[in-house]
Amino acid sequence: MYVFARADVLMNADIVTAIATAVLAIITGFYAWFTFKILKEAKNSRELQLLPVLRCEINCDLKTSERVSGGYNPGEFNIVIIQNVGNAAAIKTDLKIDTINPQVSIWNITPVERYIGTIGIEQLPFPLDKAIWTRNQEQPKIRVDLNYSNPFEKKFKTLAVFELETGIVPPGQLWPESNWKKISEDITIEN
Repeated sequence: MYVFARADVLMNADIVTAIATAVLAIITGFYAWFTFKILKEAKNSRELQLLPVLRCEINCDLKTSERVSGGYNPGEFNIVIIQNVGNAAAIKTDLKIDTINPQVSIWNITPVERYIGTIGIEQLPFPLDKAIWTRNQEQPKIRVDLNYSNPFEKKFKTLAVFELETGIVPPGQLWPESNWKKISEDITIEN
């Protein structure tokens, strides 16, 4: 009887060990999954600490307009100024510029698609080709598209829309004062 009782205790110990091992495996799996999630979040947080933010403005180049045209034509010569106001370099930067309303605009620009490369903290002036005048009536609207990434290959996009505003004709000038009004600027993280 003593032998059978001993075997019975051993069988119960094996069952308890199997259950304890299964519970321990489940807890270890949970900890591994939870650790993976924490590491993934830490990686995303580290990638977003290096955050390039490209902003843009458009300025009318009055000196070139006066020199080339012999007068002042609003919006004839323009400079897109791109500036990185973030805390990291913008790498693999693509620039696209186009007129939004070419069918009704008083002038159009030649669409631009250029690879710029890396933009640090300096301002990057980008002169546009001379505007092509049309006989339409509406003020031109320009869309500036910037696609770029940070050093961790996180992708960003800046989309800005501008409209040429012309004002009154100052005394002694033939043409009205004009400047570019930023209608919108959206900066998004792509992935």
